[in-house]
Amino acid sequence: MQWNDCIVFIMAKSYQKLQGEFKKLLEPYGLTTLQFLTLALLSTEQDVSAADICDRLLIDKSTLSGVLERLDEKGLIVKRPDKNDRRALSISMSPSGSRMADQLSQIPETINEIAMTSMALEERLLLKRLLKDICV
Repeated sequence: MQWNDCIVFIMAKSYQKLQGEFKKLLEPYGLTTLQFLTLALLSTEQDVSAADICDRLLIDKSTLSGVLERLDEKGLIVKRPDKNDRRALSISMSPSGSRMADQLSQIPETINEIAMTSMALEERLLLKRLLKDICV
């Protein structure tokens, strides 16, 4: 097998290309990819524990800690002690975070269109399913 046929190489180069496009879309909002993903998750649910965010975004607690700190500094989230476990945090979207999430709501569709513009619907669905099979 040639080195450039290795799935890791192909996926890494695909990631680099799409991550660059994603950064361009997020730049006007001053957000990183993980900050965006955290806001997107919180836009669908309120009072989510930090542990649940880690589990759902497949990231570790130390990574999430920095993400939450930046979002809190920007006034986009509210952190409070969990009602059931005072040692844990409950994370919710702030009103300004909700407004920003509304502005960001089209970004996933936009980046998917950039990534899969030349693919038929069946190919798009298959690609998503195959990638999910690898990462989850």
